[in-house]
Amino acid sequence: MLRRYRKQLITITAVVVFFALFGIILGSAGSKAGSYRKLTIITQVIELIKRNYVEKVDLSRLFSAAFYGMAEGLDPESFYLSKAEYRQYQKDMVMPRAGVGLVVAKRSSNSFPEVLRVISGSSANKAGILPGDLVVSIEGRPTREMTLFQVRNLLSGDEGSEVKLTVRRAGAKGEIELSLIRHHLKKERGEKRIIEGKVGYFKIPTFTKGVVANFKKWLRELERDGIDYLVIDLRDASGGSLPDMTRAADFLLERGVILSLRSRGQLIASYRAKKGRFFTGKVEVLINSRTKGIPEAFALALAENNRAEVVGEKSFGDGAVRKAIPLSDGSAIILSVAKFVSPKGVSLPGHGVIPSFSIPLPQAKEVGGSPYELQLTKAVEHLIGTSE
Repeated sequence: MLRRYRKQLITITAVVVFFALFGIILGSAGSKAGSYRKLTIITQVIELIKRNYVEKVDLSRLFSAAFYGMAEGLDPESFYLSKAEYRQYQKDMVMPRAGVGLVVAKRSSNSFPEVLRVISGSSANKAGILPGDLVVSIEGRPTREMTLFQVRNLLSGDEGSEVKLTVRRAGAKGEIELSLIRHHLKKERGEKRIIEGKVGYFKIPTFTKGVVANFKKWLRELERDGIDYLVIDLRDASGGSLPDMTRAADFLLERGVILSLRSRGQLIASYRAKKGRFFTGKVEVLINSRTKGIPEAFALALAENNRAEVVGEKSFGDGAVRKAIPLSDGSAIILSVAKFVSPKGVSLPGHGVIPSFSIPLPQAKEVGGSPYELQLTKAVEHLIGTSE
């Protein structure tokens, strides 16, 4: 009982500190005197706890909880890193650890992590985890209150090590318990094929140098072979780099803005097409609710420059430049410092991409065959049908 009360006290105090500090950060909304009064309240709360709480409280835990809450209150991809977490973050940037093949995201700070993509050949893929599944616990620890870094950190580890997950699937009875083995995974390269002898198809999982190089090669092959149609599949796609995405957009555009970056209402960067087009046929971009971030910007760039039609389902609604900012005690904070804005001024965070032609994913129980393939078939039919 006492332990539960203590946890509640830490949470409540963290909230008090968070709102007080948040008010100070947004000091332009009030006077300096008001901000100083909030600092006084923080001091009073700390003193009251030190003098009156039934047990000694580690005040550093209160502040740490406040720092986590302060960052998470902004957006799910902004988070505080403790000193140990920041050290691990820096190591992973240089040499990524082994993983289970899951790309996850949160739709809100207090939601369960959702599987956006399952990397082919990974242990998660072999275990049958699907895009849209929710990871509700890792090693018995509930994930709802974790930051995205903490979730991704627990999914990573040494080559050959084991991690236990609990997964929740829409429409399934009960939760799924799994033990997965971490492995170093091959870099994704994209997937290409010809559909019905006349439609080129390329699936982009993420915008990296390898994927974009293969995309460029495929476009040249299609143009050489006289293929007039192209479907770019961005379903479940996320991440990558802005330079690689803009390079891919250049392959299809002759002119126009690809993407702008804005921060606090100010334009800070603009990417324009550089007349590098390699394919002149008709293009369609297929998206779904897990198309996130940089791929969303790519889809809007083609659509708003009248180079492609976007079909499928409304996308995730994310798009920002994130930056790791070290703090004086060795910890750090990851902040969204600029947001993606489309050629026509659409802000991606919180809005997403709305397709001009809706193609909902068929329910597996309602159809024979793969729902993903049937959704793609309808996209191909629409692409060809609008050209005849």
